[in-house]
Amino acid sequence: MQYIFGPVTSRRFGKSLGVNVVPYKVCSYDCIYCEVGKTTKKTIERKQYVNIDKLIDEFRQAYALYKGDLDVITITGQGEPTLNTQIGDIIKAVQALADTPILVLTNGSLLHEEEVRSSLNMAHMVCTSLDAVQPEIFNKINNPLDEINIINVINGLIEFSYFYPGKLYIEVLLVKGINDHIKHIDKIISTIRKCKYEAVQLNTVYRPPAYPLTEAIDETTLFELEMYMERMGIKIDKAGRTYKKSWITDDYLKEYILNTTALRPLCIDDLTKIFNNNRFEIDKIVERLIINQELSVITHGNKKYYMRNANRRT
Repeated sequence: MQYIFGPVTSRRFGKSLGVNVVPYKVCSYDCIYCEVGKTTKKTIERKQYVNIDKLIDEFRQAYALYKGDLDVITITGQGEPTLNTQIGDIIKAVQALADTPILVLTNGSLLHEEEVRSSLNMAHMVCTSLDAVQPEIFNKINNPLDEINIINVINGLIEFSYFYPGKLYIEVLLVKGINDHIKHIDKIISTIRKCKYEAVQLNTVYRPPAYPLTEAIDETTLFELEMYMERMGIKIDKAGRTYKKSWITDDYLKEYILNTTALRPLCIDDLTKIFNNNRFEIDKIVERLIINQELSVITHGNKKYYMRNANRRT
């Protein structure tokens, strides 16, 4: 399918059917840690990026197959989904077809726009990023379009948080040596305290990043910072991986490996858990896909990750 991917298992939200509403890699940021790859079209131009009729038709087919095994429907993209002016119409159409909660993942860069906030109000959950609140740190880690001002981003988040009727999650992704110092954490805490939110998700670089020198903080430090933020009164969501019994048959493994690795690099362990399948079978399919140049291999730390060739650019 062109617009629907998965289901995939998320550490944060469980089994998710993805709806991709912007093409690769149209985004308002070029985050150094992005697992999708470097931004190839940095923009804040909002327009109709997809064929909405085709997208809804694909969703109808996919949801009929997988609705009994889903925790959430995720409106996302290979870039920033709120750049799509049709996002509100897409959420409405999905709601009419599904009784599964709808989640939107956004970088939050356009929350200062009333039309964007109004569209997102229809989703059951929104997860937005807040990696930095100081301009120099914001520019270094998120590398936004020049027209984007961190003050507008923060004000948009605060205003959205008080009028949004659903559950708002705020994700803070920490990169070693950039935004992990306690003085930066304190400034993020000060901003979060001004928001009405469900929980904060603290993360680091788990998969191969767009910019190779981007480093994760270690798990001990991540845990300590979670404890620190909790002591400072911040509600922390310690999301863990939970995997349900897979419904995917061997006949569809190749298609779904390509589908899931189109948006994020995955290692063999990830694929084995997601598809609840024999590791040997996964290995064989991955090896064939590499030989056929459909998958590329990315080494990160001591692990090999795999990503669909057509969707990652250097």
